Amino acid sequence: MSLVALDPLPQFDGPQGVTVAGDFSATSENFEDPHVLKLHKPHAFALMHGDGGAKVAYGQLLWRRDKLQFDFDTIGSSVAVIRAGQPATIDAPKVVIPKVNSANGESMDPTIPNVYHQLDDYGDVYLYWKAQTNDSAFFNVTDAWVQVSDDDQDPSPLANIPQGDTDHDITENIAPGFASTAEYRVKIGTVEEGQLIKQELSSDMYWSIAFITRERL
Repeated sequence: MSLVALDPLPQFDGPQGVTVAGDFSATSENFEDPHVLKLHKPHAFALMHGDGGAKVAYGQLLWRRDKLQFDFDTIGSSVAVIRAGQPATIDAPKVVIPKVNSANGESMDPTIPNVYHQLDDYGDVYLYWKAQTNDSAFFNVTDAWVQVSDDDQDPSPLANIPQGDTDHDITENIAPGFASTAEYRVKIGTVEEGQLIKQELSSDMYWSIAFITRERL
């Protein structure tokens, strides 16, 4: 694990006639041993320097979704909304435990939340997740993982729903050519060898979204 050089403490001069004296001692512990940190629980996705790359503590992705439906009908020469509602139940947030280094990596260990998981490299650390709209439950987060990436381009999100009064349901892929899967990411922070850590996300990630669908009667 790389050490970061810190500035020395300033010289302390006591008042005239006062002698400043004291003792100080310290010991070194092996932070690779999970039992050393058993009394310390870092915040979610806490970053630290590791062996040839960043390390990240346990964190979770929590997500939920809502669905609103608008029904249209022709009244005279105009098209109007005749009813609206929420055809899906309001569910509790779902928890996804991210994997390490890729969508196919090992899952983070929730039983020992003070273990830091080794990543493959130094650099910008991101939490990624994939969403699928044509799932049997009409929407689902299928994968989540943490990895280091130098890609400046954000992944492909779900497309917007175009305005209009024709049938359109993002969760059933009615629109021709509409992508049914998407990928998102949020930056956790940056860990560079020999430099101070820049932590940007310090809590579990919560993602709440709402879909609006249209049906022409």
